[in-house]
Amino acid sequence: MDASEILEQLEALAEHHKIKVRYEKCKSRGGLCRVNDEQMIIVRRSLTVPEKVDVLSQALAALPLDDVYLKPEVRRLLEEAALRLRGDESDTPSSQSVNPG
Repeated sequence: MDASEILEQLEALAEHHKIKVRYEKCKSRGGLCRVNDEQMIIVRRSLTVPEKVDVLSQALAALPLDDVYLKPEVRRLLEEAALRLRGDESDTPSSQSVNPG
């Protein structure tokens, strides 16, 4: 599974949770935010696809995933992102970034 396919899966997961994903020109890499009463993930438009995957996986890592089918590679990526958010990176079986290829 390449980075573009993973990005599509993460965008679909955000949509499932009614979180809009917007690609904008901004100074930060992006992340989860709330505008009025609406949650959204803003991602810097100029990032590479693997960097966009990283931003989305970090933003989506804390969401409940039990009721959603995810391909194993995407689920593993989100689980690893959740561990990094908690500061448990040393516990990840394989801390690796998304292969751009």
